Amino acid sequence: MFRSLLFGLFVASLAQCSVIKRDAPGIVASLNAISSQLATMNSTLNTFPGGAGNTLVALQVQGEAQTLLDTINNGTKVANQTGPLDVNDSALVVDAVLTLQPNIYGVLNHIIAAKPDFDTAVLGLASAAILVKSDLTNLKNSTDQLFSATVSKLVTDIQNLAPLVQALVDLYFVEAINTYS
Repeated sequence: MFRSLLFGLFVASLAQCSVIKRDAPGIVASLNAISSQLATMNSTLNTFPGGAGNTLVALQVQGEAQTLLDTINNGTKVANQTGPLDVNDSALVVDAVLTLQPNIYGVLNHIIAAKPDFDTAVLGLASAAILVKSDLTNLKNSTDQLFSATVSKLVTDIQNLAPLVQALVDLYFVEAINTYS
């Protein structure tokens, strides 16, 4: 009786424990999804017509920024649910991050260049800059959270180099945010 009770408690406690998996492919898939969303955003930014026609494009960019934010937040959840990665898995994740970086820079540079278009985005009469700045701030904060969650899973040697990568990404975000301030 005591033995079956003890076994039952053991099984119940195991059921309450979450299984932490090493999921480099999940993190990589999340980073690839972010990269794809950035490509979509960059393509949309290429369609700014100028003047009153900017309203629809600005709304589309706003929607895509929200989708990107959701994708980044999902990536953070995936990274948080992942256990520590070994050297090979860490290398896969680093490769995905290095592939993602130019896409981040490209979109942020494009957003900076599109400032005049966003300044007349509301029916050709008013600025959407405050919305862009808010989106950029939210995206930066979420990107920082994703970066932190992902880096915490990598092997120590790579973790030590990560601040350099994050500093570069943050520099681009700060420049874009300042453009809209």
